[in-house]
Amino acid sequence: MTAKRLTTTSINWALLGDKMSKYGSKGTDYVRAFKQVNDKHLVRVSSLPESMPEIDFNYYKENVALPGFVEKLEKEYKALKIPYPEDRHNVLETISKNEAKSKADIEKLQKVADAFIYQAERDIKALSILPKVEEMQNDMLFEYFPQLYNDYVNDPQMAPFRYFDQDKCGDDVLFRTQEDFEHFVHDH
Repeated sequence: MTAKRLTTTSINWALLGDKMSKYGSKGTDYVRAFKQVNDKHLVRVSSLPESMPEIDFNYYKENVALPGFVEKLEKEYKALKIPYPEDRHNVLETISKNEAKSKADIEKLQKVADAFIYQAERDIKALSILPKVEEMQNDMLFEYFPQLYNDYVNDPQMAPFRYFDQDKCGDDVLFRTQEDFEHFVHDH
């Protein structure tokens, strides 16, 4: 009668330790204590024989005075089958589904992050063609950022002369978008 034998653990202790280290020394202490308990259990299980020990029923037949008791005990003992534990609540399947869903979510987030990175690189490229702030004249500033230009004749403003203090201030964007710089960017 052989049973499935667990001789190694499937826990990645290094990865678990790294993930729990964000909780400080308390997290690493929990991982260390859990690993000790797991190792202790693994050693105990490994020290046990793989199959159930054989019982010498002949010895008991000779020494037990109750007739038929040992034969009945032997029959029940040999009929005893202890099944390997089953996953009745489909925990492993649920974990697999959650893992697949998490992987899909991670891929979506990765695509969003890649889009942000791409946009940031384009913004950096667009801003790199601008003259340095020290070299920029007012006419250049207003050419690149026309919303900063204050036309005091056609569009008078009230003091203090800040953009958000004016009546015309709305939810519009203060600076140009990337597409406004497309004619300046030359892709190689």
